[in-house]
Amino acid sequence: MAVGKSTLGRVLAEKLSYRFMDTDLLLENRFRTTISDLITSHGETYFREREYAIVQEVMAHECSVIATGGGAPCYKDCMKQLMDNGVVVYLECPLDILSARLYRYRHTRPAVALKTAEEIALFVKEKLALREPAYLQAKYRVDVGKLETAEEVQECAEQILKLYHREIANRE
Repeated sequence: MAVGKSTLGRVLAEKLSYRFMDTDLLLENRFRTTISDLITSHGETYFREREYAIVQEVMAHECSVIATGGGAPCYKDCMKQLMDNGVVVYLECPLDILSARLYRYRHTRPAVALKTAEEIALFVKEKLALREPAYLQAKYRVDVGKLETAEEVQECAEQILKLYHREIANRE
C-alpha cells in the first residue's frame, strides 16, 4: 500500500508499450465494489480467492506490467507463479517513508483512514513482517523511497527497465 506499484507500473507499461494491469482495480471493477467492502461483506478468504483468480487471469496476458495487491504474493503459490511467468520486482520502501505516505493519503485508504500516524506506522510494520518473506523471494529489489517527483519516478522506472531487459536477455 502506497509503495508506488500503480504509479511505477503505468510508467513502465508506457515505456515498454505494454498493457498495465492493476489487480486491485480489476477486482473492484469486476465486483463493482471497493476491496474494503468486498472483504467486509464476504471475508478475507473470499477476497483472497477472487484476487488469486484475477492474478491467474492477468498472468495469461503477454506484454503486460502487473501491479498486484500487497497481499497477493503471500497467498497460496502466487509468488512462485508470478516468478515462473514474468519478472518480479519487490518495491522496497523504508518503513518511515511508507508510513508517512500512508498517513498523508490516509483519507483514500480505508484500512488506515481513521488511524493516527503512530497507528499507521505499527500497521505497516506488522503487515511487512507478515508479507516480507514472500516479497524477498523476488529476484529483484528496488528502493522506492524516493518517488516524490515525476523525475524520481522516471529514474526508478529506468532502473527497473534495466533489470527487466537484463532478465529477458538472460532467458534467451
